[in-house]
Amino acid sequence: MSWEMGLVFVIILLSICLLRQHSEHVKVLQQQQNNEKLNQLLQAYPVHQYTMPHMLERSLAMIFSNPQYNLIAKGAVFLLEDDKLCFSAQRGLVENIDGTKDEVSLSQCLCNMSVKADRFQLIPCTNNHSNSPNHDHYIVPLIRHNKLLGVLTLYTHQTANKAARKSEVRYVKSLGITLASLIERKQVADELNLASTVLNHSQQAIFITDTTNKIIRCNGACEYITGYSNDELIGQNPKIFQSQQHDHQFYQKLWQQVLDNGFWQGEIWNKRKDQSIFPEWLSISAIKGADNKVTQYLAIFTDLSTVKKAEEDIQYLSFFDPLTQLPNRALFIDRVGQAINQVNQQNKQFALLCLDIDHFKKVNESLGHGEGDKLLKIFADRIAHILQEEDNLARIGGDEFAMIIQNVDKNNKQPLIG
Repeated sequence: MSWEMGLVFVIILLSICLLRQHSEHVKVLQQQQNNEKLNQLLQAYPVHQYTMPHMLERSLAMIFSNPQYNLIAKGAVFLLEDDKLCFSAQRGLVENIDGTKDEVSLSQCLCNMSVKADRFQLIPCTNNHSNSPNHDHYIVPLIRHNKLLGVLTLYTHQTANKAARKSEVRYVKSLGITLASLIERKQVADELNLASTVLNHSQQAIFITDTTNKIIRCNGACEYITGYSNDELIGQNPKIFQSQQHDHQFYQKLWQQVLDNGFWQGEIWNKRKDQSIFPEWLSISAIKGADNKVTQYLAIFTDLSTVKKAEEDIQYLSFFDPLTQLPNRALFIDRVGQAINQVNQQNKQFALLCLDIDHFKKVNESLGHGEGDKLLKIFADRIAHILQEEDNLARIGGDEFAMIIQNVDKNNKQPLIG
C-alpha cells in the first residue's frame, strides 16, 4: 500500500506542476496578446487630430489602463529639444512636475541620478515623485533611425523575481519602440500640416510637380494668378503657362541649371488661362529624398505685373508731364540735343520757340486750379494739333511750353507753324 500511496502522491505533484505550468503559459500568452493589442492601439493613434502633449498623455493612460507585470501606473515622457529633455506629458506623478521639472539634463533623471539618456536603464529610485519608497524606474530611450527623440520613464515595484523582471524589460522596451514610432509619426504629421498651412496661406503662387513634370499640388495664389482652378491644374504639364516669349534654348538652359545645381530663379513671361501674358519672378527647386534622388520639383512665383507697371509709370513720369502727356523739361533738352546733331549732319535748320499763357496766374486765382489745368490741356492740344509729325512740343514748367520746329526754310519764306 505504501508504494501505491507514494505513486498517487507523485501523480498529484506532477498534476499540480503541469497545471501551474499551464497556468503560467496561459498567463504569458494573455500578456503577449494584451501587449500586442496595446501596441496596435498606440500605432493606430490618430496623430493628426491632437497636440503632442495630449497624444503622449493619452498614450500613457492607455499603457496604464491594463496593468502588466510589476509596473506602477506612474510615468512621464520628455522630448529632446536643443540638447535638453523637456517635459511633455505625465501620468500618475505629482501635479506640479511640469512646473518643477520642465527641463532635465541628458545626463540626469527625475531622481537627479546620473543616467545615459540614449541607453536603456533600470534605476533604483529614492525620489518622492512616486510616493512609494521601494520602487525602481526605467529610463527608456525613444530612438528612431539612430536619432534620439526623447525619453520614457516608467515606475515599477522592486522584485527579486529575475524571470518576471526579464519579461517586464522586454515589454517596456517594446513600448519604447512603439512610442518612438508614434512620436516620429506625430512630428512628420506636424511638419506636413505646417507645410500645408504655409502652402495654402502663402501670397506667393506655389505648385509642385512629380518627376514626370505633372502638377500634383498647387495653392490658392497659383489659381488666382494663373486663372486656372485646382482641378484644371492637377495632372497638367507646366508648359500650359508658356507664353512663346522665350525660345527652346532658354528652357533648355533653365532645366540644365536645375539638374546641375538643384535650383533656378529668374524673370520669365508666362500666360494666364485668358491668354494674357504677364511677367513673373520664378524659382524652381529640385526636392530630393533620402537616397539623394529627385522626387518632386517645387515652383514658387510672384506676379510682377504691378511692379512692371510701377516701373513704367516711374519711367514715364521721369520724361513726361502727367497733366498734358507732353514731354517734360528733361526729355525736351534731350530732344534739342538730338535736333542739333541732326541739323549738323544733314545741313538743315530748326527753330526753337518758347511761349507761355498770359495772365495764367489770374485764371488759377479766380477760377481755381482745376480750371487752370483744363486751360493747360486745351492749350497743349491746340498747339500739338497744328504741328507737323516731326516737330516736338513740351511743357517745361507751369504755363511755359517749348517747341522744336524741324526743317525750317533757310530763307525763312515758309511759316513756322500752321
